[in-house]
Formats: sequence, C-alpha cells, structure tokens
Amino acid sequence: MFKNYFFLKFFAFILSTLIIILMLILIFNNNLRRNFFSSVIPAYNLYQYIMIRAPLRESNFDLIAKRLENYMDTSQKYLGTRSQMLLGIYDTVYLVANKASTQQEFNILENIFLRLVNTDPQMYLARVWLARALSDNDIESALNHLEVALKISPSQPEAIREILRIKQNNINYNNYSEICEIYFNHQFGGYLPRNYINFLGGTNLTHLSYRLSNKKNNNLFYLQGGLILNKEVEFEIIPVTEEDINGFDLYHSLPAGLKINISKIYMNTKEREFKINLNQLNWTSDHSFLIDNGKDDILSFLTTKNGDDVIRFRIDEFLNVSKIIIIIKITRLPIMNTDLCD
Repeated sequence: MFKNYFFLKFFAFILSTLIIILMLILIFNNNLRRNFFSSVIPAYNLYQYIMIRAPLRESNFDLIAKRLENYMDTSQKYLGTRSQMLLGIYDTVYLVANKASTQQEFNILENIFLRLVNTDPQMYLARVWLARALSDNDIESALNHLEVALKISPSQPEAIREILRIKQNNINYNNYSEICEIYFNHQFGGYLPRNYINFLGGTNLTHLSYRLSNKKNNNLFYLQGGLILNKEVEFEIIPVTEEDINGFDLYHSLPAGLKINISKIYMNTKEREFKINLNQLNWTSDHSFLIDNGKDDILSFLTTKNGDDVIRFRIDEFLNVSKIIIIIKITRLPIMNTDLCD
C-alpha cells in the first residue's frame, strides 16, 4: 500500500515537472511555441469538424450552434479573433451553412454568421449567410450586407441569388435592373479555393489556356488573356515550332452557369488555312455539357462547376500547323426571369 502511494506521488511529481518544463520552454522559445501550436491547431480543427457532423446528419441546429459558439469562444480566448483556428471555424461553418435550408435554421445560426463577419468583414459568404438569417425580420440590414458582399466579389452569384430571393418575397423591393446589370456584365472578383491552387489562379473570367495535341505529347501550355463577357474574342495559338497536331485542349477556371460559344476554329499550315467543321469535331470534357452541337455553326458548352475544367478538341488527321485561330464568346445563363430586368 505504501509503495503504491509513493509510486503515485512520484509519478505525479515527474509529470508536473515535465509539464512545467514544457511550459517554460514554450514561453521562452518563440520558434518552438509557434511550431507547437501550428501542429496542435489543425488537429483541434479536425476534431471540431468531425464533432459537428453527427448533429448535422440529424439537423440538430440548436446543438450545432452551441458547439460552434464554444469553438469560437475557445479560439478567441486562447488565440485571438484572427488565427489559424479561424480557417477551421470557417470550414466547419461552411459545412453547416450548406446544409441549412429553412429560415428557422438560418435564424439559429445568425450569431455564428455575425461573429464571422465581425472577425473578418471581407468574408464574402459569411455576409451572404448573415443576410439570409436577417431577411425575415430586418430586410434593410440583410440588403446592406449583400451590397457589401457584391463589392467584395461582384462576379460570384451567391449574393445575387439571395437578393433575388428577398425581392421575390417582398413586393416593395421589385427593382431588378441594377442587379441584372451586375450579374450579366461583371466579370471580376472571383475566389481562390483554400485547399488547392486553381489552374489559372482562381475562378477566372478573363483567361484561358491551351495545350496542343501532338505526336510528342508534350505539356507546353499557351496562356491567353482578354476574355470578355458577352463579346466574341479571337484567340491565336502560335506553336513555338511548327509541329504535327490533331487538336488542342482548352483549359479554363470559369464559374458554373456560363455558356461557352465557339463559332470558328481555323488551323493554318504553310500551304493553306483549314476551317474546321464544328459538326464533325470530336470533343470530350471533364465537367462541361454540350448545349448546341454545331447548330448555326456554333458549339455551345455549359459550365457546371466552379474552377478547373478542360475541353478537348480533336480532328481525324495530323496537320503541320503554324497557327490556330479560335473565336470564343462567353455569356452568363440567367438565374432569374430576364423580363424583370427591363
């Protein structure tokens, strides 16, 4: 009995001493302290993300809101409002907000969204979520948050969709002309995925990239800017050296809901210019869908996801090509009755 008691006291003494030594080291060694918290915080973020999933499956938003409040309180108490833990909080709230569907569920989460906006006023989606939560009892505040969100990222559709939903349910807010102009004509202000780097550096409405399909199967990409909404643009691809090719791959990072019209493709050799018959052009894509198959000599594709996609075009023979000319036009597909825009 005495030996067990002595052993427990000795073990407690050793453990306490080690904890004190570790704390002193962390206090006085900045690099070690930074590395320690950099390792612990991602693990804690993952733990919180997993803990939210069970009540989320049951749509228990009261419990979800309570856990998120505790999560944010812990972050603020020990690390301040803006820290590495904020990234984990955002990921978890993003998961929850995408599951919320009723006004009651958004109302339960209102304070969570408000805390995110107060922590980072430039957090685009947090303002959209907060506007949805406020829309049933404070329309003016909701619209103000959405107006700020549009200034942060005018080319993204989430804020516009929420404005349209609010206007649809309130006859006193039925002026659609300004919101239509923003949606159909603004092409700047995309977003960058946090977990990977897009092929063109984010959701991009201005650039495309091409890779030639040749016998060497090299991976030389030709980046081209100048893409403009609602306007036909002519792109020229001039190979570094003349080579035998049978087509090209078109890479883009466009948002979902766009129509890509390709009206003409020319392949130039030393002898002549070949106009490609779009009806007989072989194509495949990772995510896009075809809307019109060569109707009126136009290929029309629908983008179905935000971010990277590729459309591959092939002809039946290899040509020694010195230049390729492609005429492209991109337009947004409506997310509203366009008669209301007049």
